[in-house]
Amino acid sequence: MMAMRKALRGGSVWLDHSASFRDRDRMLIPLEEWKLHRDHHIAGTH
Repeated sequence: MMAMRKALRGGSVWLDHSASFRDRDRMLIPLEEWKLHRDHHIAGTH
């Protein structure tokens, strides 16, 4: 049970129906946007 808890917290396993579940790609800035606006995102300005 502790191994499952650690895996859930570490993100190596998840529950699809979980309200807090977010696909890795949905959490990250899309690659094309990153390439275009990298410096802007790093600077933290909008």
